[in-house]
Amino acid sequence: AMDRSFAEICAGYDARIGISLDGPPHIHNRIRGDCEQTLRTMRLLSDMGILFQVTTVVSSMNVLHLGALAVFLSAFPSVTGIGLDILVKKGRARGNQAAMPPEPDKLRQGIWELIKTLNLVNARRPFPILLREAELIKNMADKKTKPFCNAISGKSLAVMPDGRLFPCAQLANTPGFYMGTVEKPVIRKAGLPNKFFLKSDDCQACPVYGHCPGECLSRVYHNGSKRASLACVMYQTLWESINKRQI
Repeated sequence: AMDRSFAEICAGYDARIGISLDGPPHIHNRIRGDCEQTLRTMRLLSDMGILFQVTTVVSSMNVLHLGALAVFLSAFPSVTGIGLDILVKKGRARGNQAAMPPEPDKLRQGIWELIKTLNLVNARRPFPILLREAELIKNMADKKTKPFCNAISGKSLAVMPDGRLFPCAQLANTPGFYMGTVEKPVIRKAGLPNKFFLKSDDCQACPVYGHCPGECLSRVYHNGSKRASLACVMYQTLWESINKRQI
């Protein structure tokens, strides 16, 4: 857990602080365990008035608890936003049969519940808890930002303890994405093989076409690009809510 002295250092450098929280405590404990350590950090940051954001890995285990997560976050005045990362089947998740990406219909249901709950929560806060993916779509529509994948644009780099390089942290230690070492880097556009794509032939028929932040390359690689993209479900649901002025 973060202590006060380190929190003060982060505040002094105006560092952006992110917290991984996969649901209210009983859900987070079921998925990751040791929620109390995370909560201590969140309480400390709120007591010190230091702003932070929360990232939630959305899986079959928590997708229907996103609304409850919003209610839980309302108790922390320093929370400024929540981001949704759909589960990538790598690392511990790869060998855990209980940890699976959500079903498309349940993902849509969970996002609608999150939106509805955030609206209720934000009506009682001095500043809102923003939903990162909705803000990305709005900014794309307003031409204020480019697709979020920094690995594709060559703006991210993961440096391993032994000096090996990969396009991003999600692709660290992934075969086919090795970019050499700090001493001998392999220079190629974002370090990405041409066989991996973030778009499909169906994109132009999508209502979010032209405003979509794009898919996560690591998710395409690890989860398989042949299945229907859950990112499409997420962005289409959010675009519908934006058009209905519900978020």
